[in-house]
Amino acid sequence: MSRVCDTRSSMAVDAVSGYHVEASLAEGRSLLARDSVGRRVILKRLDEDCLLKGQLHPMIKDRLGRVRELAHTGVACLLGAERDGDRCFLVWQYVEGCTLGDYLQTTAGRVVSRMARELVAAVESLHALGIVHGALHERNVIVRPDGSLCLTHVSPLLYNDPAVDVDAVIGLLERMGWRPGPGGSPGRTTLRELSAELLMRSRRGELPAAEPGAGSEEELLEERRIGRRAVWGAVLVALFGAAMAWGIWRWTVGVAESGV
Repeated sequence: MSRVCDTRSSMAVDAVSGYHVEASLAEGRSLLARDSVGRRVILKRLDEDCLLKGQLHPMIKDRLGRVRELAHTGVACLLGAERDGDRCFLVWQYVEGCTLGDYLQTTAGRVVSRMARELVAAVESLHALGIVHGALHERNVIVRPDGSLCLTHVSPLLYNDPAVDVDAVIGLLERMGWRPGPGGSPGRTTLRELSAELLMRSRRGELPAAEPGAGSEEELLEERRIGRRAVWGAVLVALFGAAMAWGIWRWTVGVAESGV
């Protein structure tokens, strides 16, 4: 996912379904490419389990459709899916930066509270739309040059238990050096509780609040409010679209019945 940090192979691939391939990532499972207008994207190959008779499984297609509609600065955009022979690739927005795993190696595990809270907020935005990421790990969290975080490669598989993500978030936070506060128990922790604890401990000075050049607490809270408004906006647009489709269907049925 990252130009800076990901291991690239020398797999000789020049083009995939109209995309010019620049490099192979993650042992050939992902490709760094450019589209027809020169925009960088990531092509991630889908497993055969996600296909039915050579096409996207209907349930997988529905899940990916909801992921594509998500508008949040903390989650990379899914741009679509492309066929190339017997292979199918998801086309993801390219995010400049390095993986969280590589970032932690170069900073001795030091992560400011802002980054930890951004991680929790991004996962919350997914859950607000009923989407479970399902593949949260150090390689699927990108640290941008400005220090902000971005989740990528939401799993196409039909994960529906938010606890999968909560456990993964706790694991990532522990990798960052976070530990539950007095009396805290990871087994009973929710994302909301994690967010509140991180903010409280940051204000107490138990966690570094910001790196040089990073935004203030107030800026982060405002970013989070904007992110939540974007989530609710996406929900309202989806509901409006469903209502319009239902109204058109009823009108069509009414016209057909009146003509009988």
